[in-house]
Amino acid sequence: MTLTAESMRLAKNVESLLSQILPPKIWDADLYVFRHSPEAQKDPIVFCWLKLAGAVATVVPTCSLMAAGFCFAAVILARSVWEAVLSITFMLPNPNIPDWPNEKQKKALSNFYTEIWDDHLKPYETTKKISQIPLKYLCAAWGNIAGALPGLNPHDMTQTARQHMSCDSNYTHMGYPALMELFREDPVRLRGKESTHAYFTLQHAVTSLNSVCYATSLILDTQVKDLQKKSDGPTVVRLIATCRQQQRKIEAISQRLTTGFGLNCDSTKLLRAMKTGKPIDDLLNPNHSERPTP
Repeated sequence: MTLTAESMRLAKNVESLLSQILPPKIWDADLYVFRHSPEAQKDPIVFCWLKLAGAVATVVPTCSLMAAGFCFAAVILARSVWEAVLSITFMLPNPNIPDWPNEKQKKALSNFYTEIWDDHLKPYETTKKISQIPLKYLCAAWGNIAGALPGLNPHDMTQTARQHMSCDSNYTHMGYPALMELFREDPVRLRGKESTHAYFTLQHAVTSLNSVCYATSLILDTQVKDLQKKSDGPTVVRLIATCRQQQRKIEAISQRLTTGFGLNCDSTKLLRAMKTGKPIDDLLNPNHSERPTP
């Protein structure tokens, strides 16, 4: 089993789901592109599937870059994957709010489907600014869902999401702390095989892939519940069976990641170590080498 192979398995499964579940795309003769119908654009599940497509298309090269030792670039991509996963959890039904989509989700849907330019033939004349989902909403959504897992709580998981985004953003924006990771080897190496930071990147890649698996399973649960509200015709029954079958395959990938790549660390112990300022190397990787000295 390799991480790249598992990411390709996930991509194949999601491709199969997208081809059967997403509404048909429509050719826009004015924009010369494919788009979805106005009705489909109001559906929060469609949003989730589209975000998932982007997450999967990004996590596959993330794993490939990690395998080739391009650690710095892998973390940059991991940040986009993580934001897509948070966006999915934000758009899923909130058990504390009866309406779905709620007002915040409706606004996010409207912004998501906004075109980049007012007039694609005159891009320099565009004055609009597309708003993204505020980070505090994304992190809170992750906290509500992941915080319900055994041994965890919404507050801690919200903070975990925020710190994850903060760390990865330093790589995306090429901040000084992140850039200095490139100089851990002497001489500096910018052509891959960045060995000194490989375990950190491995954990990023594994966590990213596993979080996409988790997001896929959450979407499938929501999709099945939505299908069950509809008629019990043969098409709906077949789609539900397909969703459940693919969900089992994706959960099997997640299980292999958990047992095969050291993700079986006790989350409560990890959070406790982070809160008290204790080194987490022993928890994440019991066989880690000593920290490099000047």
